[in-house]
Amino acid sequence: MGTTSASRRRMGIGTRLGAVAVLAGGLLLTAGSPAVAGPKPEPNPKLELTKTGTPAKDLKAGDKVTYTYTVRNKSTGTDRPITGITVDDDTVSGIVCKGHSGPAAQHVEGLDLEPGESATCTGWYTVTKEDVKAGKVVNTAWAKGWFHRKKVMSNKAEFTVRTKDEREKARLWLDKKARVESDCRSKCEKDGYAVKGDKIFYSYRVANTGTVTIKEIAVHDKKAGPVVCKKTWLHPGASTDCHAVEPHVVTWEDVKAGKIVNTAYATGEHDKKKVVSNPASATVCIRGGKFDHRHDGKDDQELPVTGDDSTGVLSLGGGLLAAGALLLGVSRLRRTARGQA
Repeated sequence: MGTTSASRRRMGIGTRLGAVAVLAGGLLLTAGSPAVAGPKPEPNPKLELTKTGTPAKDLKAGDKVTYTYTVRNKSTGTDRPITGITVDDDTVSGIVCKGHSGPAAQHVEGLDLEPGESATCTGWYTVTKEDVKAGKVVNTAWAKGWFHRKKVMSNKAEFTVRTKDEREKARLWLDKKARVESDCRSKCEKDGYAVKGDKIFYSYRVANTGTVTIKEIAVHDKKAGPVVCKKTWLHPGASTDCHAVEPHVVTWEDVKAGKIVNTAYATGEHDKKKVVSNPASATVCIRGGKFDHRHDGKDDQELPVTGDDSTGVLSLGGGLLAAGALLLGVSRLRRTARGQA
């Protein structure tokens, strides 16, 4: 029985040792086996392009703009370069690529850029008169290269530079004045106010405030009538004086209105197109009328009797008739008194 127990103990120890050996061997086999690799990422070749221009505003014809292009290899899933990279622009030609941020080489056929590398390219453009007329220069660039035998295109990069506003401008400016000439002369004050029968003389000054020569200069004033000017051509910055051929004579209708207001404008021609000035007005008030604000409290009084009003004539006639009747009555009384005597 003792022998049997000893044998059983020896067998249990052997079993345990065998299990340990099996476990250790499995661990050794697992450690020595290569790891199972996951799926390999798909190569995604990609180019990115950015663009700037200097100077970017107030450009004149003949000015030169320097464009700077930055092209970057943003490929993923590969460590192979994009080769033969070039930059093109729909307006700029002769773009030169110099330098890069990595060990990529520049070849005659273009740049080679490893993933993550970038290079800077430069182009120049001279502003034209057509660009100035348009007010800006807008152009678009793009980069292209090769990944193995596959063509790789970048995004399109656009940049705008502004030109100085030098477009031709045709402009006229008009000023107008009125001068009253009164028949009362020294009897009334030269205060710019008028009465019926006074003459109003209108004068004008036309100025070319644009950037081009304007011809066929004329002034139009419906109330004043025909207007003549010293010059009919005006260069930029020049001016000319004009005047109405005939003065305006103040009418009874003007007196009733309380003032005379009229508006004029000047016209000209440039490049077969009509040029019109600002409207210019002049106002002459009737002396003692409702717009004569010199007399406090009398602004809206009835207009003074002037000229054609028949009220004065009728009053005078009535007075004469009354006086005549009185004289006749006195004469009759005297004759009656004499007869009684």
